[in-house]
Amino acid sequence: MDASLIDGDASKNSVIDKERVQKDISKSYQCLEKRLGDSEVSKETPANSRFVSTSNPDASVTRHSVGKSKLRFKTHRVVDPKHEGITAPQVTPGAVNEGDLLAQMIGRYESNTRSTVNMAVGDTCYDSIENLLLASDVKVKAHIYSLK
Repeated sequence: MDASLIDGDASKNSVIDKERVQKDISKSYQCLEKRLGDSEVSKETPANSRFVSTSNPDASVTRHSVGKSKLRFKTHRVVDPKHEGITAPQVTPGAVNEGDLLAQMIGRYESNTRSTVNMAVGDTCYDSIENLLLASDVKVKAHIYSLK
């Protein structure tokens, strides 16, 4: 299993600051939002919670390594070890942690191939107690490796 960032098809000029826009909204609208359970975005929230593209709102503002922040998606995929083909693809906003999708990707693979997963290999993004417990519960051998 692995994931990669791909650039979103939208101009950086389409990105707006949701926090700034929210501050510009009238007080009556803010009261209505509070009654509906929404709260103001704090200044400590990540960029993808604060900024949204008006032309491609499904992409998220994401920075990879030391590069610049860009509108991005993330492609997640499971590869069949025998045939080396992608059997369970999924696209999410770029800020989605690939490690959080282990159960979903195992389910997609099993549904698409009508076979049971025996082993899952992933990088350090999948190294969490939740994933190791999940693998144990569904009797999947988990092999997590570090790219360092």
